[in-house]
Amino acid sequence: MDSVGQAIAHSQTNEVNANNNTIHSGTGLDLPEEEKLKGGTVSFDWPLPLEKLYHWEKFAPNRTCFFQPLSKRKVQSLTWSEVAEQARKVAAYLVSLDLAQGSHIGIMSANSAYWIIADLAIWMAGHVSVPIFPSINSAYLNKLIQHSDCKLMFVGKSDHYSSSMAALPEDLRLIYMPLSSTPKEAIGNKTVKWSQILDNFTPFQASPARHREEVATIIYTSGTLGEPKGVMHSFGAMAGTITRAQALFSVRRHDRLISFMPLAHVTERLCVEMASLYSGLAVYFVHSTRSLVSELRGFQPTIFFGVPQVWRRLQQEVFNYFPSPLLNLMLRIPLVSAFVKLKIKRLLGFGETRLFCSGAAHISSALIDWFKALDIEILEFYGMTENFAYSHTARVGRSFAGYVGYANPGVVAQFSEDGEVLVSSPGNMMGYYKAPTLTTKVMTSEGFIRTGDLGVLDRKGRLKITGRRKESFKTARGQYVFPAVIESLFLESPIIEHACVLGEAMKQPVVLLSLVDSVLVYNSWMEKKSQVEAYLIAFRDRVNEALSDHERIEQVVIISEPWSIEAGMLTPTYKIKRKYIEQRFKRKLVDWLASSDPVIWYFTS
Repeated sequence: MDSVGQAIAHSQTNEVNANNNTIHSGTGLDLPEEEKLKGGTVSFDWPLPLEKLYHWEKFAPNRTCFFQPLSKRKVQSLTWSEVAEQARKVAAYLVSLDLAQGSHIGIMSANSAYWIIADLAIWMAGHVSVPIFPSINSAYLNKLIQHSDCKLMFVGKSDHYSSSMAALPEDLRLIYMPLSSTPKEAIGNKTVKWSQILDNFTPFQASPARHREEVATIIYTSGTLGEPKGVMHSFGAMAGTITRAQALFSVRRHDRLISFMPLAHVTERLCVEMASLYSGLAVYFVHSTRSLVSELRGFQPTIFFGVPQVWRRLQQEVFNYFPSPLLNLMLRIPLVSAFVKLKIKRLLGFGETRLFCSGAAHISSALIDWFKALDIEILEFYGMTENFAYSHTARVGRSFAGYVGYANPGVVAQFSEDGEVLVSSPGNMMGYYKAPTLTTKVMTSEGFIRTGDLGVLDRKGRLKITGRRKESFKTARGQYVFPAVIESLFLESPIIEHACVLGEAMKQPVVLLSLVDSVLVYNSWMEKKSQVEAYLIAFRDRVNEALSDHERIEQVVIISEPWSIEAGMLTPTYKIKRKYIEQRFKRKLVDWLASSDPVIWYFTS
């Protein structure tokens, strides 16, 4: 049995002990059916996050809640009592610092059990957590620390931030979490290790009461390039969203989640941290995203959430075993088809998965349909940092490619005169930190958030996002182009990984592309250069048939380098950074436009 399997077996032994207490998910929180929650008229006195921790600590202390890989072969399991004890000790340390109540404390780390424990400790001590993406660049990190007024920061596991650490203010106190790479010279008066806290502090018991209207966290939006934009969320917003979401999808304590997207992102915060606290389910934190598929096989989650980039990666994993022509043939043979679908689910670690989700960015209809043919129904989630990722969701058995689904319980959506989606959600933010003017621009007087997205409803009430207001541009003809719509059409191709349409003041738009595994197999692409170009020209022509004259793409530019977070091309949730890409290749556009070649290969190094 591998390390993950051993950890799960240990968890099941503890589960028997927990069952003796007859604790059920949502004890005291049994909700009405979905229909009774519509319209946002139902109000409950939801328990707050810390109250749920205390609940599991008291009634299910021996139940395993977190599986934390310490290495490729060793997995540590943590029970609710162990999580609570560590949180209480860290809270005791924070209290000993005599910070003002409600001080801001940063957490910069890749996902881990300790990330969540740190968050709980911050709340226990009466403070506000400020998640920070570990992939953040040094210049922006310094700016964010200053803007957020962080008094100290938890530093954890990461492969990215070694260069960023030099940008931290010298007087900023640091707490090095387990799994972090702690420089020897960093240990001093302003730093402390997690293990030192556990060894020298007793669990804090006199946790101050937290109130629904209090600020719980300030989440900085991942795609920000200019001034930091911190979204303030209350404990009440967190409680209201997760309780409704838990009821909507019947999330229970027997469910299992795998965590690999940044907990600094609002979606992972809702779908992992809050889901674990409110349902008592088990969470496995991946050792490395590079080994995601093998870790999926080991843990066998019952609920899986992945951004579109991850779903494309899983599709490529299938193609590695079943080339597309062979797979299409086997799926047309009834008896063989059933066997192949089961085989693929087991291959991907989805043998026991009942709920498949995607969010944080648009997922192509072709990708949804491809997985649906394998009996994997991907439900698209729609939300934003400003409403704690709680807005619209597809429903099991009622999903439809191209639509983000129905309004969630408690959500009311409207449209402005120009088609912008306005959302009133139980998760609506309190406002932007230090930015009252910006808050007023984004939130209407009636309590709706201007999403910045353009959308339409179909006859069944499903929402379709058609573009971004701010991302539109005018061509030289003076006509507007909404690039997201065109990009989504290009992403229907199985060989295109990312697409970015540019064309401000140009005669016709240009699309920049990265090909699937473009670096790993770049030589093989070049060996088949003429075939690839012919394919892309034909595919471009097919896309153009669905577009108006002023939107049609004349040139396709293939960027040779990988579009990565580290390169600045993508946000931590793999959305393209349009402004960065536009700024970086702006000068090259002139040369590309002067060329008559329909496909241009651009080598960056």
